[in-house]
Amino acid sequence: MTTLAHLRALHAAIGSALDEIDRVYGARGLDFPSPDAPICPNSEAEKLTTEPAIAKATGAIVYACGQLSKVVHPPFYTVMENAQAGHISAALQFLEASHIVEILASAAPHALHVSEIAPRIDYIRAGPDNTPLSHPLQPKHLSHILRLLAAHQWIREVRPDVFAINRLSSLLDSGKTPEQLREDPACKYDGANGALAMVPMCTGAVFRTMSYLSEYLLNPIRDPRWAACFNYAYQTEEQIYIWYERPENSIRHKQTIRAMTAGTSGEGRDGIADSSAFPWLSLAPGTVVADVGGGVGGISVCLARAHPHLKFVVQDRAQTLAAAPAAWGTRHQEIFASGRVTYQPQDFFDPQPEGLKVGVFLLARIMHNWPDDACQRILRRLREAATPETRLLIVEQIIPPTTEVLGEETEATSAKVVPNGVSKVFPNGVWNGITNGVWNSIANGVTNGITNGKHGKAGVNGDQSKDSKVPVRRFPYSSLTMMAMMDGEERTLREFETIAAAAGWRIDRVARAEGSSFGALFGYMTCVPI
Repeated sequence: MTTLAHLRALHAAIGSALDEIDRVYGARGLDFPSPDAPICPNSEAEKLTTEPAIAKATGAIVYACGQLSKVVHPPFYTVMENAQAGHISAALQFLEASHIVEILASAAPHALHVSEIAPRIDYIRAGPDNTPLSHPLQPKHLSHILRLLAAHQWIREVRPDVFAINRLSSLLDSGKTPEQLREDPACKYDGANGALAMVPMCTGAVFRTMSYLSEYLLNPIRDPRWAACFNYAYQTEEQIYIWYERPENSIRHKQTIRAMTAGTSGEGRDGIADSSAFPWLSLAPGTVVADVGGGVGGISVCLARAHPHLKFVVQDRAQTLAAAPAAWGTRHQEIFASGRVTYQPQDFFDPQPEGLKVGVFLLARIMHNWPDDACQRILRRLREAATPETRLLIVEQIIPPTTEVLGEETEATSAKVVPNGVSKVFPNGVWNGITNGVWNSIANGVTNGITNGKHGKAGVNGDQSKDSKVPVRRFPYSSLTMMAMMDGEERTLREFETIAAAAGWRIDRVARAEGSSFGALFGYMTCVPI
């Protein structure tokens, strides 16, 4: 395929996807949510974004636009933009840490000039004791930071040096007032959404760790105490979750706990609670589901709301479980009061508690934190406590091999892979990667689900992958994050099968998340004892 033909195929795919969005929204007399207005989660227009048809269409647009940009953008500028991408992370870190979004939200619908924003930031910085500041924030410094964020649609510059929140930045609004944040900055994360907490987690410890990656990997002499790049960056032998439990890391710990709740929303509307992920409705009333390493219980609460006939026991370290009351606040008290979600201190490397008859072990987004041998230890503990009827549900991102489409991979597996439209686990074969924060490829037919094959001959079909101008797949950010922070990794289905089998489990069924282009990476692997 010629480059121009490839570009035209991408253009056509964008058009087809826009037609689909227009059809769905037009039928309801709605417009797509505006990028300039704060997000309104309960609006019908916003809820529609998680409809499977819209999720596929918007995902296809993002892939195609990213690939178009990569092809036509002069390589020098791509190099410069990628080499300086850390500037965006640093600016985003400042946006969250300075509480600018809450300051702008308190002034809404009016925008504020940087000369008005800066003293309000200093008001919060001074704290409840009104501590004198040796270096008040300079409006001109603020202007440079916010203008970079505005260029990347993170905030809106309505007039020179006058800014307002928009769709993206409103996700970082904790709902707290500047007065509340001045009194107790840590209250910001009580009851907040997971996306807000993801920012300080990713731009804090993760960002610092990644800056040491080359030094850590290429150093000819490595101290054996540093099991992962994180340990080298922070000069600690502690595993990161143990390190988070230090008193001086209390805010980091709270941020991380809240950030973990973002995973469920990332799976899309029809995520783990849907029967396509696991046959929840077939379980007998009162069946116990052990949410192993379940944090504050975000997934268990989601499941308990959808399936009131089940009981969920959230297992995690005592220090993590202690944060649950503040994390939930007054929400879902009827679920906790009824006993449908309870908490049990438990280290998943230890034997399961005696007397707990578990019907389903749930291991959601845990294995990617650990190397293979540690994963086998976790699964063996669960196998020791399992009966022949016990099931294990593993929720993780499933990465397709570099040189294979998923159809080839699943031919070599004994697991039943649940079909999904024209694909099996991933939409139309292969996820082709992320570049500079954008799911950037349209190759291997990722739009075929919405174009119905109309542009297959032009190269968007899976069987055209050899003609594609991009590699078949790049790992998502999270795989590199797991490697650097905990010596963990994202894995292929075959790798999951190998680890499971070594611990006495067999993956019997695989399904994927619906209603989210991001969530299409998530796999739901049902395991049976062997």
